[in-house]
Amino acid sequence: MPRSHLLVTALALVSACGTARVVYQSGNTGTIELSGDAPKAMVEANREMTTVCGANNASIVAQGYEPAATSSYDPPRGSAAPADPSAPHDGQVWRVHFQCGVQAATAPPAPPVAAPAPAL
Repeated sequence: MPRSHLLVTALALVSACGTARVVYQSGNTGTIELSGDAPKAMVEANREMTTVCGANNASIVAQGYEPAATSSYDPPRGSAAPADPSAPHDGQVWRVHFQCGVQAATAPPAPPVAAPAPAL
């Protein structure tokens, strides 16, 4: 197979992968930069958060596009997740900001149980 075909095949395989790398970590907070296939990159990001925080002990506090040349220590506010973080945005990268030991509420707390009525 000619080298040009090998290069094209290799590039296609790499572009189908998703990667995540920690770009900042201090104490119980961190920032992970995602690239490539969004679902695969998020799986890798979850592995990185588990490495830093322990199993089921990390919460995403913000995520969104940020300028590629910066390494923001403060999470951006009001960023909404796009359908495809791997979509090209000139000069921007998708970053996930996380914190250890904080779990987002997934369901409202259960209502208090009423005391049984006294027997008559």
